[in-house]
Amino acid sequence: MPKILTFTKLGSKLDQQIKTACPEAELITVKEAEADSIIPEADIIIGFGGMLNWAHILPLAKKCRWVHTLSAGVDRLTAQPDFVAGDTILTNSKGIHGIPMGEHCLGIILGFTRKLFHTYDNQKAHRWETGIRGLDEIAGKTAVIVGLGAVGIGIAAKLKAMDMQVIGVKQHISDLPGIDKVYGTDELDAALAQGDVVIVALPVTPETRDLFNRERFKKMKSNAIFINVSRGETVVDDDLAAALNDGVIAGASLDVFRTEPLPADNPLWDAPNLIVTPHDAAISPMYLPRTIGIFCENLKVFPDAAKMRNVVDKVRGY
Repeated sequence: MPKILTFTKLGSKLDQQIKTACPEAELITVKEAEADSIIPEADIIIGFGGMLNWAHILPLAKKCRWVHTLSAGVDRLTAQPDFVAGDTILTNSKGIHGIPMGEHCLGIILGFTRKLFHTYDNQKAHRWETGIRGLDEIAGKTAVIVGLGAVGIGIAAKLKAMDMQVIGVKQHISDLPGIDKVYGTDELDAALAQGDVVIVALPVTPETRDLFNRERFKKMKSNAIFINVSRGETVVDDDLAAALNDGVIAGASLDVFRTEPLPADNPLWDAPNLIVTPHDAAISPMYLPRTIGIFCENLKVFPDAAKMRNVVDKVRGY
């Protein structure tokens, strides 16, 4: 009888879904602070990749054969050498974020092009301003999506529905649905130069860390809107703040940051034309049902990793 430990309260409906997938399983829900005596007995662990102290949890999980993260990011787990070297299966929730994150990006783009953020500031100041400069359409504009995993493809679908041209950047060039042209990562700068909007949907790897720096922002159009919904480590904070202050790009929106919550003294807070959202681009009432759906599919075939969805290569980090 496998013991499944979850650090997130799933609710009776999802609890029952797990029990239906594996009737003999024992499902234990516990807060992280109260879990030390239970972790060593767990065969399977469920938890958010970025919200738990995996450096503490994993060494205690002596019996654990499978960890499922309720998020796509796994960098806190793959930062633990013994876990990476071991044979514990790691799966993530890749594929469930495309719909809400696509809608989030679309909302941000419309907020900038239709000057909705500016108009809201006017409303708060009781200021009626007509003839606002820069009102625009997104139809016919070009979006560059850097990273064409499930999130990038999901974002592309929303933008194509709004008649945008979509360029993608990925390691290996291939035709993908909803992408008008695909560039290799060695052609990143050429792609960036075409973007009215640049959206980052990348994992954190040695190749992507600090990828968007002062020189990269200079490759973009001066009217470009930069959006990051992936990982804060892909962007150099000070360089983005400088690019906005100096008018190198027109605006930006960040949903992810190197340090969360974003420290009060971070220069990004005061950068002009920057929208800060608190890592909630993927939040939706459908979030947990979608990820537990993946978990239950995998639970039915566990421990056969070859038949499981979203198995992470722990060495590569995705």
